[in-house]
Amino acid sequence: MEISGFSDNRLSVEVISRSLSRGALCVSLFILISLNGFAASEEVELDARLNELSKSARWHSLLQLNAEKPLNTKTDLYINNNTNPLEQLKLTYQLFTTNDQAACRYPARARLLAETLSLEFKNLFPSKCVAYETYVNNFPVDNFHLIYTSENVTQASSMMGHIMLRADGVNSDGHLVQHGVTFFTELEGINVPKIMWQSLVSGKEGIFQIAPYAPFVDHYVNNEQRNVYEYQLILTDADRIMLRDAIWEFGQSQSAYFFHTYNCATVTQALLGVIAPTISPHKGQWLTPLDVLKAADSAHFLADARLRSSIEWRLQLLNRLIDSDHAKRIKDDIVSGRVPQINSTSQRKRVFEYHFASAYYDYQLSLDSQDKTYIKVPRLEFDKENQMYKETSIDIGQFKNPLRTPKDGQIHIGLDYNDNIEKGAVFFRAFPVNNSLYDDNREFYGENTLILSDLQFRLDQDGDVLFDHFKLYQMQTISDFEADFRRLSSSFSISAERRINQNGIAKVTGIVSGGLGLSKVFSTKAGIYGLAKVSAGVREGIYAIAEPEFGAYFYVGDTKFIGKTILRYNGFNHREWQFETQLSAVHFVKDDFSISLELTQVTNVRNNPLQVGMRAIFAI
Repeated sequence: MEISGFSDNRLSVEVISRSLSRGALCVSLFILISLNGFAASEEVELDARLNELSKSARWHSLLQLNAEKPLNTKTDLYINNNTNPLEQLKLTYQLFTTNDQAACRYPARARLLAETLSLEFKNLFPSKCVAYETYVNNFPVDNFHLIYTSENVTQASSMMGHIMLRADGVNSDGHLVQHGVTFFTELEGINVPKIMWQSLVSGKEGIFQIAPYAPFVDHYVNNEQRNVYEYQLILTDADRIMLRDAIWEFGQSQSAYFFHTYNCATVTQALLGVIAPTISPHKGQWLTPLDVLKAADSAHFLADARLRSSIEWRLQLLNRLIDSDHAKRIKDDIVSGRVPQINSTSQRKRVFEYHFASAYYDYQLSLDSQDKTYIKVPRLEFDKENQMYKETSIDIGQFKNPLRTPKDGQIHIGLDYNDNIEKGAVFFRAFPVNNSLYDDNREFYGENTLILSDLQFRLDQDGDVLFDHFKLYQMQTISDFEADFRRLSSSFSISAERRINQNGIAKVTGIVSGGLGLSKVFSTKAGIYGLAKVSAGVREGIYAIAEPEFGAYFYVGDTKFIGKTILRYNGFNHREWQFETQLSAVHFVKDDFSISLELTQVTNVRNNPLQVGMRAIFAI
């Protein structure tokens, strides 16, 4: 872990040592008296206190345990690799009595022990802790913020977002500094199978970083065009100190990164759990950034929020709030070096037009060009003419709010009937991470799809259990192809699924698919798309499949209608065309429950099987 400050604060120091000094020859007499001063008659009370602490949620969060099992087995977080909470506490206690540098390595553990045994915390530090003291001086914690980075409108793989902490305060040099605290890994190369294997099975190198906050924001907002939501945490002084020390302890260790079980959300939740055990959404196999954010909100730990929005996000949102001809005129004026006029008949629309023009000026100035005088001079005149709107603001929260997004996991239970085989079935579907075209995405920017580990099977009327599909990974973006940004829509998936062949019989096929296309998003409630998709099928050999896809969606109240057509050629290596049409209506009854009606027909040269169904969808 590296601590580095802003360059103008003249701070850049490596403060973390990854090894604990074992060469200390002198152990403080005071700490021996403090910790070993219990008479024989008091040993029972000591054991009872340690046993009670070992069962506490705070101790388990500090050790990153779930049901006394480590969240990550590939870590050196534990003394002697012992993950039993009581044994780890006893080892910590023993280390404190035999090594005068122990508290320098484990200050958060020292605080919990001091609270439990009614000791003075400072007496657990018999010798000078150079690295820890440097960390404390350079990492002030006057305030903490929980930072949520939303999805990238062009990358569905970012749909889960990212979560981290921010610490603000005045350091020992008297400078106001902000540091980001984050856990991540680096995904490099184009070997997708290797990356997926490492991310899901073997583990990738985890990087725990404390660094100046400003570059984080600049990267997410300007480079990746993602929005950053900053929520101030409601904490006591003692909470902030404990959280600071927990961050230090975790930074001393090295842990592998797993995309689904040990990621930025896992680490952030574990750190917060040390001070607030109620911020514990779940510690199962999947934990997402939104889980942590919503859990903190439910536990009433979130105070004021601030949104740092990307230019593209602001432009595309505001473009939908003003008349299209006004938007075009404003953009033409700015590009031509003219001062745009704000002249809508509605006061509300004039405010929107002003902010749209300001955002478009910012966008033009952000582009790489040598001479921007033709933009800068009219911009000054524009600001002068529209002083009355300068202090206005738009509550973006009424349009997009991550706290109002659907839960990430889902369970589906449904019925369907296939007229070709004249059979009905009950089906069950579950996935821990899901966001798709069939969900309520009005709180997201676009109708993106991200599905992980999607399993569906069915029980037919004859009592046979049949496999429907397993989608290891599926993503799809529906990005509005505007003249300014020219974003392409895209898709990629890896799955095994039953597909209807040329004889109307469902057969299991392995599929790896990818595609690019164009989309038109008319508003937050309607859009159309087209994707040129190419797939590789695996069944009795490997063969290529062409399957362009066209679709549309729109909302009417709390009901969403989706239709799509897939033109599939060589679906089973038989060089024949299939036309698959799907129509769905999903009604969002409440936040965690919806129902849908579905119709699917596959047309080919021999028959036209029709399948109708309905399902209940439970968010988990």
